[in-house]
Amino acid sequence: MKIKRMGFGFTRGDSRLSGLIALLTAPWRWRLLPSKLREVCSHAFVWFERDDGKMVYFEALIDQDWVGPRPVEKVIGWAAEKPARWVRFFDLSWGLRAGTLTKAYEFCLIQLGRWTYDKRQLRLMPRTNVLGRLLVGPTPNAVICSEAVARIVYVASKGEVDFRRMTNRKEFDWIAPWPLMAASERWVFAAEVTAEILCKHKPKEDGL
Repeated sequence: MKIKRMGFGFTRGDSRLSGLIALLTAPWRWRLLPSKLREVCSHAFVWFERDDGKMVYFEALIDQDWVGPRPVEKVIGWAAEKPARWVRFFDLSWGLRAGTLTKAYEFCLIQLGRWTYDKRQLRLMPRTNVLGRLLVGPTPNAVICSEAVARIVYVASKGEVDFRRMTNRKEFDWIAPWPLMAASERWVFAAEVTAEILCKHKPKEDGL
């Protein structure tokens, strides 16, 4: 199976944990501005458009570890359930070699059953948590959502695309959803891509 397009996706949930992640990783000047804080994502995933016409995604979840491939209609439907939720898609394909897209998808499949979710790493998201980073070392086999998708592109591109550098983080473990989304925005304009995917893959009224 070949991959036609791929990119990162970001969501903002309505749970307390989502709000806390956004608060701790948002730019300082945004933390007292509710309208700005609502624009800070709390989760990241990687999506693919396959040559069979289907669009799917993989993600790392606290209670399920590394999972996928799931139809994008699932995350779109989740976001549509409540006004406080949102989802955005970024197409990174143009900046990657053609072979990298398929390799990234294959790597996602390989990591199923291998990657677990490391809750401890949530403490490493704030850049101010220097002590936590000293106590919790790199864990390549245990990931959080944003770390996982950044690692996928790095491995598939053979180190050519390194989001550690783009997010100014020393380790993949330290990459939080918001810095990764900001780096993705600098990579490519996402508004048209998001609108296209939301329209094309709108969930059916009778559910997923």
